[in-house]
Amino acid sequence: MNTLFKKMTAVLMIAFMLLFSGCLITKTDESFADGDCAITFLDVGNADSSLIRCGDEYMLIDGGNNDDGDWISTFLMERGISTLKYVVATHPHEDHIGGLDDVIYNIDVQMLLIPQCEHEGQDAQSMMQTVNAKEVYTEYAQVGDKYTLGDGSFEIIGPVNITGNMNGNSIVLRYDYQGVSALFTGDAERKEEQAMLDRGLISDIDILKVGHHGS
Repeated sequence: MNTLFKKMTAVLMIAFMLLFSGCLITKTDESFADGDCAITFLDVGNADSSLIRCGDEYMLIDGGNNDDGDWISTFLMERGISTLKYVVATHPHEDHIGGLDDVIYNIDVQMLLIPQCEHEGQDAQSMMQTVNAKEVYTEYAQVGDKYTLGDGSFEIIGPVNITGNMNGNSIVLRYDYQGVSALFTGDAERKEEQAMLDRGLISDIDILKVGHHGS
């Protein structure tokens, strides 16, 4: 990571904390225990993994690449996180679910949310084999479904349409806590974003996890 990017990241983190003192957004575990709600974006390189804590409940959205599973599991366990209320596997691409088999094996997962699309390929099969072995309750995410996490809640707002485009099939969810909204988009692309906008599903978002790594 170059010096300029480090400085920009630090400024953004400080700005977020000043603007949303009730909901901390961090890249690492600094200030992880402060406040009632925290969003931590885990550094898994060109992949995705985000952890939301609200009160004493946790949700993990995606699990990085295959090589990230052990690191994420260790990250959680070192912070005393033995249970994840939810794990969201946004879509079955390796850079989003590659590490989830390790996480699900090592951490008690109460519910797994997956999109209503084919889960083919070695990474998806490995994840589902672990899910079955651990008897993890699994639900297909549907637009309009709502769930609670601590004193916050989240709603599934995508995918509007299931197609042959796996990125477009990504689960998109909006997390709300005390007037602050965070949108997690997986690898949703322009067409799916427009479909959600056309249906009025996206509005007043404070924090955006940019779709498809910003591409």
